[in-house]
Amino acid sequence: MIGLVQRRSSKRDVTQNALSVAETSTGAPLKPKQKNPAAVALGKLGGAKGGRARVARLPPEAERL
Repeated sequence: MIGLVQRRSSKRDVTQNALSVAETSTGAPLKPKQKNPAAVALGKLGGAKGGRARVARLPPEAERL
């Protein structure tokens, strides 16, 4: 069959299927743990502060504003 376009399946991929099987067999959800809110806040703070600190360190000809 030449010229047929292969469509994506709406079924789950192998990893999602394995997670579903494990959750069904154990009876408990295996979802990842929640993130530590304090660590998330520190990451956001560092990201917000880091850009300005980097620009301040650059020589004037390297700045791109």
